[in-house]
Amino acid sequence: MGGIAAQFTILYQQEQRDQLHQRAHVVLWTAAIMLPFFALLDFVVVPDHFRQFLAWRLAASFFCLIVIFFNKQDTAHRYPVLFGVTAYVAAGLTVSPMVVQLGGYSSFYYVGFILILVTFAAIFPLPMMQTAALGVLLYAIYAVPVFILSPFSPEVFLDFLANSFFFMTFIIIIVVQSRAENKAR
Repeated sequence: MGGIAAQFTILYQQEQRDQLHQRAHVVLWTAAIMLPFFALLDFVVVPDHFRQFLAWRLAASFFCLIVIFFNKQDTAHRYPVLFGVTAYVAAGLTVSPMVVQLGGYSSFYYVGFILILVTFAAIFPLPMMQTAALGVLLYAIYAVPVFILSPFSPEVFLDFLANSFFFMTFIIIIVVQSRAENKAR
C-alpha cells in the first residue's frame, strides 16, 4: 500500500510543478500585457506623468518577456515559483514609484497593488503561508517607499490608513482562498 501512496505523491508533485510552470507562463504574459495596457489610464487620468509611466510600464513588460523566455527554457519545471513571483514583484516595483509620484500616502494609484495581488492569487496557486508572505511583500513594496519618500501630514496619513485597511483585507481574502483551494486538492 505504501508503494502506491508514494507513486501518487510523486505524480501529484509532478502535476503541481507542471501546473505552476504553466501558470507562471500565464502570470508573466498577463503582466507583460496588462502593465502597458494601463498606460491608457495614465494618458487620461495623469497626462503629465504619461511618458514617464509609459517608460516604466514598457520596461517592466519587456522584463517579463525576457523571463517568459527563461520560463520556456525550464523544461524540467524547476523554477516556476521564481518566474511567477518575478512578474509579481516587477509589477509591484513598477507601480510603487507611480504611487509616490501621485501623492504617496493619499495616492489613488495604490489600487494597482490590489489588482496585482488579486490577479496573481487568482492565477498562481500557492500554499497559504507563501500567499501570505507574498501579500506582505507586496504591501512592503507599497508602504516602505511611501513612508520614506512622501511628505507626511496627519490628513494624508488617514488616507494611507484607509488604503492599508483595504490592502490588508485583500491579503486576508487571498490567504483564505489559498487555504480553501489547497485543502480541496
